[in-house]
Amino acid sequence: MNKKLITIFIIILLSGFFIYTISNKKTNQENIEVKEIKNYLNKDDSWYTKKEAINIANIVVNNQNLDGGWKKDWQLFLNNHPTSNINYLINAYKETHEHINKKVCIPGLNLVINGRCYQAKIKSWDKSTIDNDYTTSEITFLAKMYQETKKVKYKNAALKGIKLLLIWQYDNGGYSQIFNDFDTYHADITFNDYAMSNVMILLQQIANKQEPFTFIDESLIKNVRVSLEKGIDCILKTQIEVNGIKSAWAQQYDKEQLIPIGGRIFEPAAISTKESIEIIKFLQSIPNPSKEINEAINSAIKWLNSVKITDTKFIYQNNDKVIIHVQNAPSIWARFYEIGTNKAIFADYDGTIYYDVSQISLERRLNYDWYGYWPNKLFKSGEIHV
Repeated sequence: MNKKLITIFIIILLSGFFIYTISNKKTNQENIEVKEIKNYLNKDDSWYTKKEAINIANIVVNNQNLDGGWKKDWQLFLNNHPTSNINYLINAYKETHEHINKKVCIPGLNLVINGRCYQAKIKSWDKSTIDNDYTTSEITFLAKMYQETKKVKYKNAALKGIKLLLIWQYDNGGYSQIFNDFDTYHADITFNDYAMSNVMILLQQIANKQEPFTFIDESLIKNVRVSLEKGIDCILKTQIEVNGIKSAWAQQYDKEQLIPIGGRIFEPAAISTKESIEIIKFLQSIPNPSKEINEAINSAIKWLNSVKITDTKFIYQNNDKVIIHVQNAPSIWARFYEIGTNKAIFADYDGTIYYDVSQISLERRLNYDWYGYWPNKLFKSGEIHV
């Protein structure tokens, strides 16, 4: 074999090895198991500089929606995530001349092609959401990644998410569960599963220049503080009041009238203890709170104390969940209380309201948090005192 053939053979081998290495690296990246991003927010600072964190951060950036947020459970569909090529964009968007909140078409939030405005033509849960800690967790994670690595793409993605939250907000200060999702319950102001509360906590961290948001410039911080104040005002206005007595908050509110409304068919318009706890915790975290904020906190805590259920447990028993009497059991609360009567209420898939959890279907009884110890997050003893 002459030298020329040997050289060609070596080149082919090296080329094959190079292609295999790149291909294998790509495959390994695609096969990375990514958990919900909220699971990565309490790592040691050094972890954010490691290969695992960088790989995850790159995936987070690549799965950011065009508007700057993230869809629910995006990490479960990594192999099916659409590419951002122009054909996909045109097929996924429909022409419109109206933006959410009656605002004009905004490049970067709506797709602009040849001067024409397009709005997302996708299913609700493919759109950006603040449900179950999505978008707020990704923003915080990327801010941490930028803080530790100084990679500009993480900073830019975090900033894009923050700017989306500012535009997302209704003029009255409220936040919908899903961005730009018209004519569904997702468009209502949502405290359910801590959606708006998480946004308020994030905005407050940015407004106070807390880590990892120390890189935010003053002009953006100024806008964040405006949104934060509007959100606080919305919270104060939506506290439920009956006959002059304030109680707590509902899961969802009409985005215009600010009155409690139902969510899913089995989630009635009612006072919700689970969601109210996170609202109270947020209000308690506000530096130098106003008289109105203190009154909201104290009245909510007083109401929670008045509706606690004693000597009771809600337990699994014989493939069911049942109420049992247990002397001196820790106080427990129902998820929903009827507005005006303060009676614990429950609902099923037909929307019927019941006053006894045993009356709803077994499936609903087993698969929803009808009772809980949520106020224990406020007080370690489990008892609530004003």
